[in-house]
Amino acid sequence: MLYSVPMPLMNPIFTSPLEPTVDNEIRLLRTELGWSQSELARRLTVSRQTVNAIENGRYDPSLPLAFKIARAFDRPIEAIFTEDAQTAPDTKNDERRSDV
Repeated sequence: MLYSVPMPLMNPIFTSPLEPTVDNEIRLLRTELGWSQSELARRLTVSRQTVNAIENGRYDPSLPLAFKIARAFDRPIEAIFTEDAQTAPDTKNDERRSDV
């Protein structure tokens, strides 16, 4: 029987090696504040399992959730999330114009 349920974005079976992934500092920031995963989940109105999956790189949060996380830690998104250097595209020879 086939199901029409979308697969998770970070499922290792379906993740392309060309697809960039995101690193994050959530565990570090959370522990610095003395918050448990459950406490952060409560503040973000998500499940503890979601926080765990984000911390362990199994799930990249949506943009609205990334903004909520940034507000919870009072930091800019760029201070929390960075593109994984191993999967980031090589832009040295990027032919797109930067002056557009």
